[in-house]
Amino acid sequence: MDAYERRLLGEVRGALPDFTGTRRRHIYRQAQRLQAAISSPNIAWTGLSWRP
Repeated sequence: MDAYERRLLGEVRGALPDFTGTRRRHIYRQAQRLQAAISSPNIAWTGLSWRP
């Protein structure tokens, strides 16, 4: 579990446009964007790119 937490706390940038933060924040933000795309026909899902 410690290794998992350490991995989520790593700093990431570039997966989402104009967004830098921890992997945990990126996962949370991606979930928010997916929910918005599902709820509103006006918002297009653009996805993102993950790299190790």
